[in-house]
Order: sequence, then C-alpha cells, then structure tokens
Amino acid sequence: MDRQTDQPIRKESPILTYLYLLIALGGLLYAGLGFVALSEATQNEAWPTAKGMVLTNHVEEFDRTKADGTAIKTYKAVVGYRYEVDGKSYKGSQISLHPSERTIKGVARTEMEPYKIGNHVEVFYDPNDPSRAVLRADDTIGAYQAISVGLSIGLISLFFFMMARMGMKRRAAARA
Repeated sequence: MDRQTDQPIRKESPILTYLYLLIALGGLLYAGLGFVALSEATQNEAWPTAKGMVLTNHVEEFDRTKADGTAIKTYKAVVGYRYEVDGKSYKGSQISLHPSERTIKGVARTEMEPYKIGNHVEVFYDPNDPSRAVLRADDTIGAYQAISVGLSIGLISLFFFMMARMGMKRRAAARA
C-alpha cells in the first residue's frame, strides 16, 4: 500500500520500464530519419525546370517475398519522358526522387494518371547532372509519415517510461 494515498502499489518490472525507453528512442530515431528524408525529398524543389513530353507510361509489376515467406505483388508507376537542357536532349523515367512500390495496382495507376502519352510536362532536373530528372518535386508524403509515426511512438513510449520511473521511485520511497 502507498502510505500517501492508501492505494495498492502496482508493481512494474524494471525491464518493462526500460523497454519503454528503448521503444521511445527507436521512435524518435525513426522520426529523425524522417526529417533527413524530408530534407532529401525537398532538395529538387530548387532545381530548374525544362519542358518535356511523355513518351510512355505503364505499371511495372514485381514479385516480392514478405518477411514471413509469403509471396506478394507490388506495383510501380513508370513514366518515360524526354526533355531538353541547353540544346541537349535527355530521357527520363522517374516520377519522383524516391519512387515507391505500391501493394495495390490501382494506386500505381492513379499515380501516373496525370502523365498521359503525348502530354507536355514540367521536368525538374539536377543542374549539376541534367540527366537526373523527376516530374514531381513534392515527394514528401513518406517523410511526413515517418516523422508523425516516429514522434507518436517516441512520445507515447517516453510518457509510459516516465510514469513507470515515477512508480519505481514511489515504491522505493514507500519501502524506506
């Protein structure tokens, strides 16, 4: 019993207490990686642009194996385009700097919808290497997801760690 509140003291394992801390640090590290990814994902917003034309568009299908050994299909939107920089012609195929594979084919199709064959597009190209180009400069959704999930897990776990530590201190004080 807690002498101050006459409530039974819930005993919590010190291992569980430090597990909360470990999970909190992992979540905060994941959020930190999200901030790094956000920095990378926005670097091409400052790139110059060139006029381009869509030559091809299709959805690539991949056979993958999940960690548990089950097979899964993933899909990636691929758009072929050509553009010109300083009189030199280039071809590109990346929609964004960090293209992702999707588990639903319809999502990949939706991603390439704005890029119909023959459409004129704005191409963002690396001024140091014009052969490196993308169609979408705002590739931040994954980074924001990592930040929000990492911060949520980190802060909630940190709260549980602090509550468990306070409980350990109360138990130690009650024994004294």
